[in-house]
Amino acid sequence: MGTSKNQPVQKPKKHKKIKIVLSIIIILFVLLAFAVLIIVPAYVSSKAGNQTILAKINNSVDGTADFSSLNMSWFKGIRLSDFSYDDNLGQISVRIKHISTMPKYFSILAGRPDLGKTVIDEPYVAIDLSKIPPVEMNDEKTPTKPSASTPGIPIAKINLEINDGDVKVTGTQSNTAHLTNINSKIDFQGYDKTNQFAADMRFADDAGTSTPLNLQGQINPKKVTGSLTVEVNELQLSKLAPLFDLADIQLDSQGTLSADIQTSFENSKLQNLTGTATGSNINVGGPALKGDRFRTSTLNLDVQMAQQNDLFNIDKLTLLTDWAQLNAQGKVPTDIKSLSQFLQPNADYGLDASVDVDLPAVANQMPNTLNLEPGTEITSGQLTGKITRTSQANQAQIQADFQISNLAGTVDQQRVALSEPITAQALINSDQSTVNFETLQATSSFASINLSGTSEQLDYQLDANLQKMQNELGSFINLGGYKTKGTVTSAGKIAASDKTINITGDSTIQNLSLTTPQGQTASEPQAQIAMNLDINRETSGIAINNLDGTADLGNFNIADGYLPAKDDSKPMSLPISAQIDLAKIRPFAMLSSAYPEKLNMSGIATTNLNISKQNQTAKLSSRTTRIENFTYSTPDTQPVSLGLVTASFDVTAAPEQTAATFDVSSPDIKLKGNFSSEQTRQQRTLLAKADLSYDWKFVTTMLSAFMSDDLLIEGQNNTNIELSTTYPADQPDKLLANMTTKPIKVTFDRAEYLGFKASNPSQLAVQFDKGQMEIPNFSATVNEGTFRFGGNANFNDEKVLLTLSEPMQVLQNIKVDKEITLKLLQYIFPILSDTQKISGLASFDCRTMEIPVRNADKKDLTVDGTFSIRDMTLQSEVFDAIQKYFGKQGQYDKMELLPTQIIAKDGLVRYDNMQLNAGNTPFNSVGRINLINKSIKGSLIVTPYTTGKTITVGQEDTPGRIRVPFTGTYDSPELDFSGLVQQNIGNIIEGTIKDGKIDVDKLKDIFK
Repeated sequence: MGTSKNQPVQKPKKHKKIKIVLSIIIILFVLLAFAVLIIVPAYVSSKAGNQTILAKINNSVDGTADFSSLNMSWFKGIRLSDFSYDDNLGQISVRIKHISTMPKYFSILAGRPDLGKTVIDEPYVAIDLSKIPPVEMNDEKTPTKPSASTPGIPIAKINLEINDGDVKVTGTQSNTAHLTNINSKIDFQGYDKTNQFAADMRFADDAGTSTPLNLQGQINPKKVTGSLTVEVNELQLSKLAPLFDLADIQLDSQGTLSADIQTSFENSKLQNLTGTATGSNINVGGPALKGDRFRTSTLNLDVQMAQQNDLFNIDKLTLLTDWAQLNAQGKVPTDIKSLSQFLQPNADYGLDASVDVDLPAVANQMPNTLNLEPGTEITSGQLTGKITRTSQANQAQIQADFQISNLAGTVDQQRVALSEPITAQALINSDQSTVNFETLQATSSFASINLSGTSEQLDYQLDANLQKMQNELGSFINLGGYKTKGTVTSAGKIAASDKTINITGDSTIQNLSLTTPQGQTASEPQAQIAMNLDINRETSGIAINNLDGTADLGNFNIADGYLPAKDDSKPMSLPISAQIDLAKIRPFAMLSSAYPEKLNMSGIATTNLNISKQNQTAKLSSRTTRIENFTYSTPDTQPVSLGLVTASFDVTAAPEQTAATFDVSSPDIKLKGNFSSEQTRQQRTLLAKADLSYDWKFVTTMLSAFMSDDLLIEGQNNTNIELSTTYPADQPDKLLANMTTKPIKVTFDRAEYLGFKASNPSQLAVQFDKGQMEIPNFSATVNEGTFRFGGNANFNDEKVLLTLSEPMQVLQNIKVDKEITLKLLQYIFPILSDTQKISGLASFDCRTMEIPVRNADKKDLTVDGTFSIRDMTLQSEVFDAIQKYFGKQGQYDKMELLPTQIIAKDGLVRYDNMQLNAGNTPFNSVGRINLINKSIKGSLIVTPYTTGKTITVGQEDTPGRIRVPFTGTYDSPELDFSGLVQQNIGNIIEGTIKDGKIDVDKLKDIFK
């Protein structure tokens, strides 16, 4: 039969097949999950699973871990038995008898495990810090950044119980802290939940005694809210040393402490504090206290205070030590935002407090905390004070009295004492609308300050005598030996608004005088300062509306400036305009040893500076700095006038980078350039370029102020300076040792120094190459002769010496005159002392020469050369005295100083035979010149005279020549005629013997 058209066609039942497949998958998944539930705990708990887990642990730690068994159950949790761990260096050892925990396993997969009930039985931990090697700090290591994740420990919840624990910590000095019988409970329910904790333990010592310690409380870490109770009895503080080592706290402590303290806090604010603490023979010190020590044989603290709404009710606050006593009681606001709040007449406030401090005891224990200068000791003094706050009849009053009495001490073993006590008093009243400062003053024998008015506006008056202040108090402060005189007066107003505190006032300093330890004095008859400042009450930043200073030596002004406070986001800005009389500021500049004493300057300097700073970048710039009629001179030079000098500069300084550009110009001197530096922790790099153009006559006078003798240079010099150096950041003295430059050319037309005169144009160059300085050989016409030189110096050496590049004739036929002799030669050849007349042609052939440059002195001077003078004439007091002594006189027109080897070494200049031929008679000298103490002991002249005759050239070996020794110093030599007799007595007596007998009459004539 055929199929009817109306009968539907039957399709395959695909959905049934899908259901079957899904059913099979679900069944398999359930079977697999069921297998996992059975297999995973079974595998973990099996011997193979234990060994696998143990192997994983040991592969990830620097030590050896072990346990006897690890069991896992979905219903009984995880149990670990006989766990142990020892690190490879023997520093840490851990033993735990049992650990059991009931975690929620899915919370572990989520990354915030809930460990549930966890019990640790009989844990033992030993830490030996004496075996830990010192940590080497790596300056290049980048500090680890704090995690950005949610704060708190990486555990969602845990109910932890520790039973019968034992912790032993051995400190760096092999001392031991031993905590025993540790029984603790910690119920941590989350970072934003209230969590409970409690701990009982005992401090044990080697003698078998122990001290109980109990802690318990609760805390919400997120809100910083909770409570804490601490109880300890007769704790030996010395036992805490290993725990301080473990916490890297550099502190050592001695003494005994007992305490029972209960406290609570809410949102980081104290709610109540009750308890007592007693101590005996307390002695705490160490690097953490910057070298200071806290010592007291007795310590008693008794405190009872609690918060009631917005008040702190202080029932008792007593602190007693050997050297201080504090007592206080009353009711004070929990958060005093202003003095006016504390003085609200209807508030239930009250305070009665007193303090008594023995200042010598505090100062001797804490000199660094009090910033006492070395060599300062306070031997007597007492600080006492009392403050009360009362209310009555809609009026509140604060009365305070403080006094420092009998203050005395020693500074650098000199006694210092105050003639009168320093006192401070305050009497402040308030009503419903106003706070009145009836009395607010501090007085001493050398200064006083008084304030009066209301909280909206105060008038102040300050008076001080600087000399009295230094005589009585200044010795407690290091003034570097300077002495001060003068009086200071200041008066003004302090006005307060909701946002700012405005200070306006005028100050006057009269008859100011500063005197250095060397006796140099600078004075200013009168200086005045006017100010108008606004202090932001929220940020503490200072807006300088106007600050004017005027004095005889100049004036300055700051307008619309700003000085930010520490955490102020507003940048610093100080626009400064100033005018200074250089001639009048010179006495103050001379108080610094850096200012050359011989330099005189005059002119009016005006400048507009802008100083700014934002974040860590500071800028200093000026577009209009100028000195009008700038003139300078030294006592031995004519004044030099540069007319108008203008300058502009920009300096940008950041912690690791500094850059500057500068441009100084006058009609005769121009200087333009820039420099930059970059600094890391390890090194600093400096780059500099400058173009200089100047006439030597304008620079010589300035240079001569820094030199001991006259200097004259003439001519034009145009040069470029380009240098670079990279040196260790903590060794700035290595700058030159690493410097490289392009050749720096120095040209001049004429020069004079120490009597040497270069009359023809000359040029020399200086160049550095990684600390090696080189002056290429050059020559110049000097005193109608020739001067040659070339040398090098290695600034990498500890002692830097300028060394002659090669043996050369440094001087050739240099004309010698009186000036050269008096300034140079007489200090080497005593016979030339006090020369009235001299001429000749000097030459010096030098084999070696090393001249001290840096970190070297006269002991390091080395010279080996041959010196001579030909065609010489001489007239000197020393030479004339020798001639007159032997009955000779007259001037020799023909003299010659024969070539003589001169050696300078180890601070001694020596020559063994310097022969001066005066006509046909030889004078032979021995030189022993000590450059350190100036002694010329051992120097002498062997004359051509004997007791019987005068020898001539060629007879120098004739016995019996009279020897004349020198005494004194090389800058003040004298002939030792008494030594002459002692050295020549044998020759003298021999010359009087005739026919075997002494000729007495001849002997008398000799000694006559």
